[in-house]
Amino acid sequence: MTDPIIRRVKEIIETVFAKTKAVGKIIGTVAATKEQADGLIQNGAQIILNSVQGLITSGVKGFKNQ
Repeated sequence: MTDPIIRRVKEIIETVFAKTKAVGKIIGTVAATKEQADGLIQNGAQIILNSVQGLITSGVKGFKNQ
């Protein structure tokens, strides 16, 4: 049986995705594996990063170059 906390987190993610799609916003998130990314895409994610570190690094480089 799935851990109730994990199950609840998945329910919350599904709710957030549904509400985000309903108002026409882009859904972006992170995925650790291709399988996770595939599932997120099937649920409507449009931007998927493999780590938050890459997003932070690119942002810092932008500020550094100004």
